[in-house]
Amino acid sequence: MQLSPNTSIYQARQGYVLRTADDEHFELTLPPADIEQLFEVLAGGAVPASPTASAALSALIDAGHVTAVPAVPLVDVRGQGKVAAATSMLLGRRSVSADRGEFVCHLSDDEAVPRDIGEVDLASYRDGITQVITPRAVDVVDVLRRRRACTAHRDRMQPRFRPVDAGRRIDSSLHPVSDRAAEAIAEAIVAEIADRTSSPPRRSHYLLTAVDLRSLTVSRHPVLPIPVAPQ
Repeated sequence: MQLSPNTSIYQARQGYVLRTADDEHFELTLPPADIEQLFEVLAGGAVPASPTASAALSALIDAGHVTAVPAVPLVDVRGQGKVAAATSMLLGRRSVSADRGEFVCHLSDDEAVPRDIGEVDLASYRDGITQVITPRAVDVVDVLRRRRACTAHRDRMQPRFRPVDAGRRIDSSLHPVSDRAAEAIAEAIVAEIADRTSSPPRRSHYLLTAVDLRSLTVSRHPVLPIPVAPQ
C-alpha cells in the first residue's frame, strides 16, 4: 500500500490531516495507535491488526487516496532499455540482483533474440508495433513463428508498391517504445508477476499479454506450442 500521487498525511496542531491530490484537507479522527498502524502500512508494512485502522485504510483505497500495490516477489530484472528501467523503478525495493531474485525477467525495447533471453520466468520484447509479455511456458520461438505465419502475405508486395532504387525516402526516427509506453508496459509486467506468483496463479500458463504501442491498450491471447511437422 502507498499514498496516491500528490497525496499526504501529516501531523497538524489539532491532529492528523489527509491532504488529497485535489488539495483538499480532511481531519483523520483516529486514535493514536491506529494512526501509527496506518503510517506503518503506508511505509511498506503489513496489513493493520486494528479493525478501525483496517476500515480507515479500506476507505482511503475506495476513495482513491491510497493505491494497493500488487504483492510481488524479489525480481531479478535483466535487459536494457526504457521498459527494464521503468519496471525496476516501479518494483522499487523488490528489484534485486541476480543472486537474490525469486523471479527472473528479461525485458527489452527491441525485437526478441531468443538466445539472448534464455530461461526466464517472464520475457517482454517488441514485436513490430506491439510489446509482448510472455511467461516461461510460451516459447519466444513459437511467438516469432506464429507472427511470421500470420504476416507472410505482407512479403508478397505488388510491384507498383516496391520502392525504387535510389528513390527518395524518409523513415521515422522515433523509437516505438515511448516513455509513456514504457510506464504502461511496466505496470502490466508488475501485474503479470503478481498474478503468476499468487497461489494459485490467476493467469494461464499459455497466455501472452500484448500492449499496443500506439493506443497502449492491453490484450491477452493464448499461444500453444507449435506442433512438430508431420513426417
